[in-house]
Amino acid sequence: MPFIINTFDVTIQLESLTCVKEFDRSGHSEPYLWTAFLFADNVTLSSPSPLGVLVPLETESGHGVFGAAGKDVRPGTVIPIPETIGRFQKRLISHHSDGPLSSEIMFAGFVGVLLEEDSTSSGAIAAGHRELGPALRDEILNFFLANNRFPNTDEINALKDTIAQRVHDTIASKVGCWSGFWSDQDDMIGVAGDENTLFIASQIRALSRKGRTPRQTSIRGSEIIFQWLQPYGSPVPVKKDHEYTLNWSIRIDPVGDLHVPTDGILEVALRLEQLDTEIGELVTKLHAAGERSKGPLRTELDEKAKRTRPRLVRELQRAWADLGQKVTKAEKKKVTSKGRA
Repeated sequence: MPFIINTFDVTIQLESLTCVKEFDRSGHSEPYLWTAFLFADNVTLSSPSPLGVLVPLETESGHGVFGAAGKDVRPGTVIPIPETIGRFQKRLISHHSDGPLSSEIMFAGFVGVLLEEDSTSSGAIAAGHRELGPALRDEILNFFLANNRFPNTDEINALKDTIAQRVHDTIASKVGCWSGFWSDQDDMIGVAGDENTLFIASQIRALSRKGRTPRQTSIRGSEIIFQWLQPYGSPVPVKKDHEYTLNWSIRIDPVGDLHVPTDGILEVALRLEQLDTEIGELVTKLHAAGERSKGPLRTELDEKAKRTRPRLVRELQRAWADLGQKVTKAEKKKVTSKGRA
């Protein structure tokens, strides 16, 4: 029984960063950018790493990533973003089907973290950079597994706070107490990462066939510093703002529909659906049963929930992985056929 496989090529290009407002204690700003690209589809969700996270230059701090363009930045400065951290391409595989495989899973986008370079060591910043990928993967994937969907804007903002705290704690653990007290540490200006930069299946489909779509995302932040506003007065807290505009584009090209035999996936999915129904019925019976009857019911429930179900889940994962290989082979065959024609 075949069903329709859809493939989409996603291209994200971060092009430039425009300074709107900046502040730095030592003069004009020296911003640097961390990027992380995220993706998921029906094939990745059946793999050991269900959510793909790509963090370019993960082993580096990010200091100096813009070169001379990132020095002495002031309002109006436009910083080109190098392709090493700004370009992402990925093919997503999805499907259309009724029944137990009706849910469509596609997810793609990026998160950008903008920081201000001051006195924090490159080693400490690099440690925080290495924590960014695992923090994103853990928090977003845990949300997905708990809710069977990707987060909305408010939920993403809550996750950003947790992710930022993990990165901050990692950096802080590498900064000595005396160094942290006496020097001006790097600051996090802000984060680009919400429903405007992270796309679910319906948004990906809506953007397909529209060609390159230019976009802009604001990255804003503020910090409180203490300044002497009067020669002989006491220092008072003053809020200083940062604002940058991230210029980027997205392009989603439908590769085409492929009719691939998927009897194995559907067969396993139906068995898993039936098993979940049986597990639910056993739980209901267990709650209503007397003490003498609960022993056999618990044994049957343990067998189905702890042994049979994990085995079927692994079988379904293998079937999806096989499907990914079939899709790749079918696409290569189409390309070869076109070349011969």
